[in-house]
Amino acid sequence: MTLLVAMLWTSLPARAEDPAPAVGVVVEPSAPAVADRTTIETDAARLTPGLVLQLDAANAGERPGFSMHRARISLDAEVDRLQGLGAFVQIGAGAVDAPSPLLDAFVRFRVVGKGGPDFGELHIGQRKVPVSREALREPAELSFVDRAPAAALAPSRDVGVLWHLALARGRRRFGIDLGVWNGEGAGTPASGRTTTTMRLQAGAGDAGRAKPGMDWGFGYSASEDTPSDAGRGAEAVLSVDGEIRYRALTAGAETILRAHQVADDARGFFGWVGWQLVADTLELRARGEVLDPGPDDDGTPERALTFGLTFFYLAPRLRLMVDHTEGLTRGAANDGRTVTSFLFVL
Repeated sequence: MTLLVAMLWTSLPARAEDPAPAVGVVVEPSAPAVADRTTIETDAARLTPGLVLQLDAANAGERPGFSMHRARISLDAEVDRLQGLGAFVQIGAGAVDAPSPLLDAFVRFRVVGKGGPDFGELHIGQRKVPVSREALREPAELSFVDRAPAAALAPSRDVGVLWHLALARGRRRFGIDLGVWNGEGAGTPASGRTTTTMRLQAGAGDAGRAKPGMDWGFGYSASEDTPSDAGRGAEAVLSVDGEIRYRALTAGAETILRAHQVADDARGFFGWVGWQLVADTLELRARGEVLDPGPDDDGTPERALTFGLTFFYLAPRLRLMVDHTEGLTRGAANDGRTVTSFLFVL
């Protein structure tokens, strides 16, 4: 009987197993990658060296053929962790690093030692002036081969004193920068005039891209005696910017206004969008920009569109960028320019 039951049981068709549930894999782009720096620990200090190399190949424009866009060596040293006493020095050579090879050289320290209330840091020396977000971006943070031309309306690097405060509460961030500078720019002797600057910035979102994130900023600078083609006079620069990030999309815009007492006012606007076609590997980009007054004698605003793609290899160490720019200004030579750029960050 037992044998009969066993034979009948084995003759029954096997029950189909429930299919395994489908697993959806969503690859989210990470936050903008920043290369981890090698740190050297000694009894006296903690040293962090850095290296940036960027080689361009262009078919037209100011730099046709091959050119060294950027070649920079930097050293960040911290000698007192309690007070945050340290220094940063950066030397550069390339098409965008004139007039001085010394880009940054400043000392920084916390207002209050570690463990006390956060009253920010003081920076004393030569460094980037916090007004425009585009001008503040480091090479590894740039989405395009060249910065938007409108960024030249804002101060770049100068010698002075800066108070920097950055606060973070969960996914929210806030920062303020107040500075007093020579107002002559890097590598230029002081003339006795000063420039004061202020920048406020805020943001929300974390390192991931699954939830929306955003950053916005407001920068302002004022000087009482600024030279121009029409003479010397007071000058003010205003910058407003914003950026959003969600999954594969990044979009942002910035407008910069420069008003001079005796010279013509200047204004610029640019907006950009990027889409990561393959997360952290291939990104498609576009940027539109307007600069008024442009280089034309009649003051016609300069308009241009830039399309590009970025291939990340061993991100964030290596990347290959290809940008094509078409001028849209009427009556001007609008020959397109294509630039292929190789960026290495260490």
